[in-house]
Order: sequence, then structure tokens, then C-alpha cells
Amino acid sequence: MRDARAEEALEESERRYRELFDSASDAVFNRRLNGEIVEVNQAAQALTGYTVQELLDMNISGLLPPESFTLSMDKQKIMLDGEDVAQRYEMELLRKDGTSLVIEAVDRLLSKNDESVGVQVIVRDVTERKKMEKRLLEREKTFRAIAEQSSDGILIVTPEGNYVYVNNGASEITGYSVEELLRMNLFNLVHPEELPKVRERSRKRRDGKHIPRQYETVFVRKDGKAIPVEMVEAKALWYDEPTVQIVFRDIAERKRLRNYVAEITRAQEEERKRIARELHDDTIQSLAALSLDIQTITRDKGLSLETFQRLEKLRRDTGSIIDGVRRYSYELRPAVLDQLGLIPALELLTSELNRVTRIKSHLEVIGYERRLAPDLELAIFRIVQEALRNVRKHAQAKKASVIVEFNMDNICLGITDDGQGFELPESTGDFAFRHKMGLVGMQERARLFGGELSITSQIGKGTTVSLVAYA
Repeated sequence: MRDARAEEALEESERRYRELFDSASDAVFNRRLNGEIVEVNQAAQALTGYTVQELLDMNISGLLPPESFTLSMDKQKIMLDGEDVAQRYEMELLRKDGTSLVIEAVDRLLSKNDESVGVQVIVRDVTERKKMEKRLLEREKTFRAIAEQSSDGILIVTPEGNYVYVNNGASEITGYSVEELLRMNLFNLVHPEELPKVRERSRKRRDGKHIPRQYETVFVRKDGKAIPVEMVEAKALWYDEPTVQIVFRDIAERKRLRNYVAEITRAQEEERKRIARELHDDTIQSLAALSLDIQTITRDKGLSLETFQRLEKLRRDTGSIIDGVRRYSYELRPAVLDQLGLIPALELLTSELNRVTRIKSHLEVIGYERRLAPDLELAIFRIVQEALRNVRKHAQAKKASVIVEFNMDNICLGITDDGQGFELPESTGDFAFRHKMGLVGMQERARLFGGELSITSQIGKGTTVSLVAYA
């Protein structure tokens, strides 16, 4: 009875083994110590391209190039000597059609009556994985070659702010060695006064909120000197792990130049304001008085008809001059901007465009309207003014719109026309080369207060100037 039960248990075990052997997704080869194949599964047939019967008539050396066969025999000898052998190893396998595969193999000895009689080899095709690893390695080599030649600093940072890659440019800018930086955290470089803003950006990024890729902050060099830097961030994978790639550069010289430009711009605006005030308070008032004097003279009933007509023409011409001077005064510095704010000033701009041209223009305000810092309101006004001036002079448009959207932490503007459009250059720096100085001025004004200005245009479909200002 016991023998029968043992026999049944053995048969059941054999059946389960055979099911597992045949259904395995990995190829399985059972071979003798001399390499002769004695058993294979269906996956081995699919892997090699040989039929099961063809494989059973072969030696493992027929599937392996000489180097791989030698490696397999060496692994066998190590196991026979009772030494530990690496669980997995890679080698090359030759298919029936002549193509080769990279395989990952795991060996174990097969025994009978406590004597080693063969080896079971479990094989997995890793060709595509190896190709991908090779491509990744080549990309990394290319990336490192480019990164190490860059004068910009390049940091690859984990979500926690730890550096996993630092280039020589980052070392030169910060004064720390590459090894020192790799032991540091992003927040170690940031100036204490800038830390809250940088931490807030990190929090928003983790929460999936939109943040500008480009921004400015302040780093502290190893020697303690504070340096303003411009940073561009982008999500990246580093060895399949999510990271953030940061490219930064020292903009101390640019900041000095920007401050210089800002001072010049401020001085120009003050001069415009003074001239506008003088035109309004002096020139326009004098011309108005002159017009009244002329009107008084025309009431003299002793005038001849010819003299009366000449005086009336002179009075009308004086009125036209007053309108022109008033318009110039407004363009120099609209008093309504200082007195009532941005939106009333923009309403006057669109109304003026409607009045002096056939372009139908309108202003739309979205969100809760509020006053902004005077310098910011002035910069936005000048950008819209220049954009509408371009519409009037060049667009040949029928319609134009100015849309202002007030958000919690920014204000967004869009100036759109349905005109003829134009071909945008590949780089915004080419605007100056193409003598589009008005567009250059708009960009510089946006940069002065950290705004983001973009221009889209298509021939025959109009132009849109977009501005995001943080307030």
C-alpha cells in the first residue's frame, strides 16, 4: 500500500513538474555534462528557431559561439568543484536563422543517485534590454560630453533636492568641487532670503501645479559671495528615476546691465512725464487761449468776409493742433494711468484706435480688477501701446482685442488682431536684426519686471502678443 501511494505521489510530482516545465515562459535546456541536450521545453523552440526534435539531436555547443560555450563549461566546472557560482550570467546564443541573441542564463546541477549527471539551464532573451541599455549608455556619454563642455552649470536633482549629477560648469560658478556638490542639497546653495520661494516652487511641482520653467534666484558661493542666477528647470529621468534637470548661469553682469537699463527707462519715463505735463499745462493752454482770442476777433462785425473766413480757418487749424498736442501728450504719459490706473488707460488706448482708424477694437477684463505697482502698470501699458501701434501701422487688420485677466498671483494679457501676420524668426534675438525694435522694446520691458512675453503669428491669420506678469 505504501509503495502504491509513493508511486502515485511520484507520478503526481512528475506531472506537476512536466506542466511547469512545458508552460514556462523562459527557455529550459536539460543537458548532459558533455553538452548533449536531452530535454527542452516549447519556449526553447521559440527562442532558438529549432524544433524540439532538432534540439534533442544537438549539443549545446551548436547553439553557442566558442566564447559562450567556454563560459558555460567554466560555470559547470565551478559548480562541480562545489564552489559558489553567480546566479545569473549573460552570453550569446545563435539561432537557426543565423541571427544572435543576448541571453541571461541560470544554471543548476542535475543529480541522480547523489551523482551529478547534467546541468539545467534556464534562459531568457535580454537582447532588447541590452540594446536599450547600450542606447542609454550612448546617450549618457553624449550628455556628459556636452554637459562637461558647457559653461552653464548643470545639476540633476532628486525630488528631495539631492544632487545626482553635477558638471564642471556648476563647480566653476559656485566655487565648490564636483565632489562637494554631490554631497550637498539644492537648498544648501540657495540664499536664505530666497529659500521660501524655492521651497514653494518645489511644493507646487510635487503637487502637479504649473510653474514657470525659467526663473531667477540667488546662490551663495563657497566663498560666501551671493550671486544672482537664472535657472531653467525640466523634468527628467536619471537611470529610470524621476529627477529635475537644472541649467543655471551667473547673471550678475546681466543684472547690472538690466539695472542700468531700468534706470535709463525710469529716467526716460520721468522726462516723458515732465514733457507731457508741460504740453498739457502750458502748450495746450496757450493754444486754447489763442483759439479763444481768434474766436473773439471773429465776432467783430466790421470784418470783411474774406478776413472772417481766414480767421475761422485759423481757429480750426488751432483746434487740430490742440488735438494733436493732446494726443502726443497722452502717448508720452497718459495722466489717467497715474490717476486712475491701468484699465482706464487701456480703455483710452482701444477707444483711440477705434476713433482714428477703421479697426474695431475692444478691451475685455476677466477677474477682479485691482491696482498694480506703478512701474508694473506703466510697463504693461507701454507693451500694449506698442502692440496696438503695430496693429495700426502694419497689420492691415479689421479687428483687434485686448484681454486682461487678473489672477491671484499674476496678470495675463493677450493682444490679438486678425491682420496679415508675419513670419516669426527662429530666435527672438533676430527681432533686432530685422529692425523690429518695437518688439525688442516690448521684450525688454517684460524682462525688466520678470514677465514672460511671447509672440505668435501666422501669415494671413493675424498676430497675438501674450504677456504674463507676476504681481
